[in-house]
Amino acid sequence: MKDAANRNIPLVRIYLLGQCRLERWHSQGWEAVSEVTWQQRRVRSLFACMVNQTSRMMGREQLMEALWPELDVDTSANRLNIAVHGLRQVLEPELERPANSQLLRLEHDIFMLAQQGQVWVDADAFEEWLRLAYAAQDAQSREHLLLQAAQLYNGEFLAEERTLSWAQARRSTLQRKWIGLLLMLSDVYEARSAWLEEIEVLERLIAVDPAHEAAVRRLMHALVCLERPAEAARAYQCLVTKLAKLYGIEPLAETRQLYASVCKKMQALSMCSSPLSALAQPISSLRSGMAPHAFSEHVFLARTPSLARTTWNLKDRASRPELVGREQEYEALCRTLHSLQQAPSLTPHMFLLTGEAGMGKTHLAEEVSQYAQELGWVVLWNKVLEEQCTTPYHAWLDVLRLLRESELLPQHSETRTVNKNSQTQVLSRWQREYVTLAAVEPLLREQECFSLREDLLKWLDANCGQKPLLIVFDDAHWFDRESIELLCYLVRRLCKRPIAVMVTCLTAELMRNRVLQTLIADLRRDQLVQPVPLQALEDGQIEDLLAHVPSSLVADIKKQVGGNPFLAWELAAALGRKARSLSQRSAGDSQVILPRSIAAILEQRFCRLSLCSQRLLRKCARLGSAFTWQQVLQLGAEYDEDAILDVLEESLQAGLLAEDGMGGAIHYEFRPPLLACYLAQCHD
Repeated sequence: MKDAANRNIPLVRIYLLGQCRLERWHSQGWEAVSEVTWQQRRVRSLFACMVNQTSRMMGREQLMEALWPELDVDTSANRLNIAVHGLRQVLEPELERPANSQLLRLEHDIFMLAQQGQVWVDADAFEEWLRLAYAAQDAQSREHLLLQAAQLYNGEFLAEERTLSWAQARRSTLQRKWIGLLLMLSDVYEARSAWLEEIEVLERLIAVDPAHEAAVRRLMHALVCLERPAEAARAYQCLVTKLAKLYGIEPLAETRQLYASVCKKMQALSMCSSPLSALAQPISSLRSGMAPHAFSEHVFLARTPSLARTTWNLKDRASRPELVGREQEYEALCRTLHSLQQAPSLTPHMFLLTGEAGMGKTHLAEEVSQYAQELGWVVLWNKVLEEQCTTPYHAWLDVLRLLRESELLPQHSETRTVNKNSQTQVLSRWQREYVTLAAVEPLLREQECFSLREDLLKWLDANCGQKPLLIVFDDAHWFDRESIELLCYLVRRLCKRPIAVMVTCLTAELMRNRVLQTLIADLRRDQLVQPVPLQALEDGQIEDLLAHVPSSLVADIKKQVGGNPFLAWELAAALGRKARSLSQRSAGDSQVILPRSIAAILEQRFCRLSLCSQRLLRKCARLGSAFTWQQVLQLGAEYDEDAILDVLEESLQAGLLAEDGMGGAIHYEFRPPLLACYLAQCHD
């Protein structure tokens, strides 16, 4: 204690923001206090009650009334004496007589706790740093002071004592100051276009107050500046939900205007970005192989197919790995195509391929489509985009355009002109009327939808009378509601026609799309759908997939990818592109910067989580691919236990975590383990 006084260092440090803890200074540094006395609630409550006063002074009767208002005077006085004795022992354990304490003195029935120079409290230090930040003249000094204050706020004031009424006012005041601090930091970062730092700060704020509209608006602006409008739109939707649930209101006009500009930005990007620009090319250029975007690195990626996938480039197919681990699913689908061609009325007309990203849904669909084409089927392929999910019938309009422009359907020369004219009339009607359907009266809308569906069915009959037709929708979980209803209508009406529909869906997104999930359940109940769930590959199948890779690397890759064939193939390719040859690598020397193809899949899944979940999982990733429940509690000290459980539950349902163990021995592992590497590289 004397050494601390000589060095002008506080004798004790007490943290009340977040997890409560006490530290004492010794000659070798600060040491956490773990005595049983400090764990007693009455001792902690007494100290917190004293600190709650700016002067750190309270009368005996004031303390008794604040701490034990329901007890009689004698009982309260006895408890106070015991608590004072215990607190003095904690603060100055070397004293022979605790009554001689200099840190907690009693004069004229008034208890006086030593000031900040001797008994340092994080809440007071937080407010002092914040006061200095407000007084700072230049931006650099202000940012430094704000960061110092932000480091101290690790959670609510006395989070463990939520029932203490006298602490609620201080708790609310400190939280408001902390929110103001984060908004000031946001201003500082915005002024120098440090968008990533600003996003980190705003996410921390929104995790505590998801209905803070100003913070969400700033977050949307920062995300748009980073060309991430889809995330900005999701932040807005979360705000709309929270405002409606908590207050029954909608966002301000300013926020709605920003959202409208975000939607326009998404539309502009969808027309300009390379994967989508291929979809906007003329059919003739796609047939001739002049696609503007080549996926040279993503040979196994479930890539964005062109809209006119009526032919397949066999050379490109040869550059992909074989269809490892999906032989049973492939053979079952091929058998169904045979049966459907022979007896349409006895066979399901819809194939539903589901699985997580990278499990090979698109790869399997391509192989089945190639086989169907060899059997004489006409195959039309449409990639459904997230940006289209608000446009009624968008996916089906693309199919109609493909069918109209396709030269593969057999037609007699004398009827070609008539058919083309009827196709043009149907397509123009759909283009003219599908946008206005949502605005008309419900009854009229239902009648018009029925008329349009019948027109489409007649058109398909007219064009597919001589050749069977397979329509493929990749990523159908992005279907708009009208396209879903049309899909179910057609599947029920195709029972006697040689027409099949094959759709691929991400499992997690399918669970979120309640409309599609419900209608598919109805079709499955009527045995109109053939489900094809794709699970993770076994270790032996991963070894077969990577037969060309040295076994020393394959073992490490298997641990990282969790049975995901795409991640395994891409990770092996990334390792192979390193400067050193594979033969010079050891089994443990497999760290590599993740390629864009892997990062895109992991980011797609990770960004579907709430902002609170994203923030906590980023922290957990610093521990490696696995961590324990106790470690989560320490890393998430700023959240209460219920919020942490909600985060873990959301991550488990999204398939990003796996849980094992019971009670206090629960531990979690990232799924796939490679996700921890991605988060460490991208978010540290």
